[in-house]
Amino acid sequence: ERQFYENVDALRKIHDGLAFHLDGQTLNKEEGAFVQGYFKIFGDWQKSGANTDIQSEYDHIVLKVRELNKSHPKIQMTNETTEFVLKSEIAYMNVTKIDKFLMTKFKDFAHSHRRAEMLLKEIIKILK
Repeated sequence: ERQFYENVDALRKIHDGLAFHLDGQTLNKEEGAFVQGYFKIFGDWQKSGANTDIQSEYDHIVLKVRELNKSHPKIQMTNETTEFVLKSEIAYMNVTKIDKFLMTKFKDFAHSHRRAEMLLKEIIKILK
């Protein structure tokens, strides 16, 4: 999870730094559309409550930045944001795999525990 959040934080830092670095600069049409799209992604995320759980950040930030990057491949900034998006996606996939694995193991444990409990109840009945 730490890797996921570190990379999403990097995307957030890019967002925060954009206004400062672009202040007074002229952008071409495609660059302007990219920057507007980037601001919109984070604005929409904040309007929706700025949830910081892994699923919310993946859905509202990572996936949308990836789509924005795909629609503006010629923009220099997409190289940097794509790197953070890819690292976030890999970390997200690893976390979801681990969660699924642990949930399966937990269900197996619960099932075994219930069976053992039933068996012990029967043994206690016999011993009484």
